[in-house]
Amino acid sequence: ADYLMENKMESRNLFLFLSNDDGDKYFCRSFFPEEKMDYSKNQASWTLLYKKKTDLITGIETVLYNKLK
Repeated sequence: ADYLMENKMESRNLFLFLSNDDGDKYFCRSFFPEEKMDYSKNQASWTLLYKKKTDLITGIETVLYNKLK
């Protein structure tokens, strides 16, 4: 996999392994909850600072997460 995404859901860490095809598309290699091994340990990490959702029909944008301030 080229990328690892980690998310905490219902007090469990979930891992999503993504790969990149030849273009700008990504696909899921694997997805499972953390059991004994923390795959994010000793990996470079990025932090989400801003996320917004755009309704494609109405064009209305909704900010879901903003830590830029």
